[in-house]
Amino acid sequence: MRGRAPGDAVDAMNRKFGPLYTRDTIPAKAYPGQEQPSQVATVWNLIVAHADMPE
Repeated sequence: MRGRAPGDAVDAMNRKFGPLYTRDTIPAKAYPGQEQPSQVATVWNLIVAHADMPE
């Protein structure tokens, strides 16, 4: 998917793997040297643990 716009990549990944991905933006200046907002694909994650599991 290299070279695709993030939105196109998100659509392609969702078709291939299911609705796990969404479009997102990293705000400008979130990282040193990042002057512009960056469009990215974000993946949903879920962690499940037993209630008795120690922290």
